[in-house]
Amino acid sequence: MSAYFITATGTDIGKTYLTTLLCRSLKAAEKDVHALKPIISGWDENDPTNDTFEILRSLNLPINQENIENISPWRFKEPLSPDMAARMENRTINFAEVIEFCNTQKKHDFLLIEGVGGVMVPVTNQHTIADLIKEIDIKTIVVTGSYLGAISHTLTAINSLNNIGINQISIVINELEKEVDLDQMKTSLQNHTQHPIIILERKERYTLLENTIKEILA
Repeated sequence: MSAYFITATGTDIGKTYLTTLLCRSLKAAEKDVHALKPIISGWDENDPTNDTFEILRSLNLPINQENIENISPWRFKEPLSPDMAARMENRTINFAEVIEFCNTQKKHDFLLIEGVGGVMVPVTNQHTIADLIKEIDIKTIVVTGSYLGAISHTLTAINSLNNIGINQISIVINELEKEVDLDQMKTSLQNHTQHPIIILERKERYTLLENTIKEILA
């Protein structure tokens, strides 16, 4: 079993994009793959593009209540950090239950767990996404974008993870429309971290190249 937690430097950077790309590519290669987004905020069951629906489609699973529950048990309407979104609904998130839910899914050849927001987004009053990654104890993929400021955001995210003992990390630079030079960005990051860095070019928009899959899931 190979399991990966997909997080990012912030929101709308490309976590779901990468998660669904990997799912489609692994499914096309006839691999046993499953994906989760345990917590989702900004939930709108009438939005066909919401992250949970996109993940279900990438797994070739029908969009129904049972599958939604199996992918995203903790769903909140407001597009806020989970702790804030839960408070808006007078609900709480049991951190131990989230950990248990993720761990029970470690039965596939490939398991992808997508976080919400960035590395340090609060999940509860006491815990962040980084804490969740540490407790689940799987490899971590940090998605960043090719935007101005991304180098600082990426190194800050990596340092936050390293500081609590999370070291099995790879960095994926997701090529955005408004971009800095990808190779120059990679070089700058490599000067400050020893973690693997993979460039995800826009030409791989729908299906990942085999070599890219191997690099990301090394």
